[in-house]
Amino acid sequence: MIQTNLLLNAMQQGSVLATGVRVDRIDEALGKHYLGFILETGLVFDDSTRDRVARVQILWATIMEPTLARLQDGLQVKPDGMMVQMQYYHRPYRSAAELRASIDRPGTSEEARFYVLAADLEAVVRGELTLRALLGRSRITIEGGEVAVAPPQTDPPLTPGPE
Repeated sequence: MIQTNLLLNAMQQGSVLATGVRVDRIDEALGKHYLGFILETGLVFDDSTRDRVARVQILWATIMEPTLARLQDGLQVKPDGMMVQMQYYHRPYRSAAELRASIDRPGTSEEARFYVLAADLEAVVRGELTLRALLGRSRITIEGGEVAVAPPQTDPPLTPGPE
């Protein structure tokens, strides 16, 4: 169910390249064990309007939140949580038409990992935490370096590019 939702959410949010998802091994980080998912999003973000933090916020709002919302129906994540690795690209472009005309040059590949604890997901199910607030409690890395990403103060853009 998680795989299907990750893939569908990526495809519905503007993927222009191939998408794919698979369950990976159990990933260990900071003494916790996470069930791993690998998602090739097919997204190309516009560098001139979407910086690293904005890209992560968009990935969270458009792919992670709707996927995690499905967990509220009673699906549980074991052992200590889940890790979703998302691969995407970024480069400057002014319109979707411009991007599609040069799709053979998608830009720089980037990888973000979202580590979400099962205990935090249970807090969401109990109504003690919102999915948006969960972003601030999750461990996030970009290209292997940990980054702090707070939930946006206003509604973030929800598309990879200017359109």
